[in-house]
Amino acid sequence: MARKSVLLSLKGYELGREERALSFIVNDGTEKVGELELSRGGFRWYPRNSKGSHHHLTWDRFAKLVEENIKKTT
Repeated sequence: MARKSVLLSLKGYELGREERALSFIVNDGTEKVGELELSRGGFRWYPRNSKGSHHHLTWDRFAKLVEENIKKTT
């Protein structure tokens, strides 16, 4: 079985606008799944073969989704 991996590309130390975002290339072991960018404004997910279209999630919306949908661990 192929090893899953996530590669991190640091473009800056302090999260800024999109041009200074942290960029993760997500691979399922055999092919690219997509790219995740973290910036001051939130998350942007670019699915494989997205041709530039993406999903955007603000930090506030992310916090709300986590609180509502993910069980806390101890």
